Amino acid sequence: MQKRKLEPETLRCRCGRELTTATANVYHSHLNRYVFHRCECGLEWTERFEEVDRSEPISGDELLAVHQVLLGYEGRVPDLLQEAFA
Repeated sequence: MQKRKLEPETLRCRCGRELTTATANVYHSHLNRYVFHRCECGLEWTERFEEVDRSEPISGDELLAVHQVLLGYEGRVPDLLQEAFA
């Protein structure tokens, strides 16, 4: 029996659609953040990210880095988030 894959290994679904076109739902637990993806053909996968410790303040350099990324970005927010967590 094969182990279930949590993340797809390719940029396209088995139906030919780009994976970035799949719908995404986010669930936050107290320890992790989960992103559930579903393609129109029915393929589903889940990504898990460790939750950020929000009790620690961010630095000015981190804030500037975010603004530099957003300054020239044109596109969809899910694509931006996927790039950020890749």
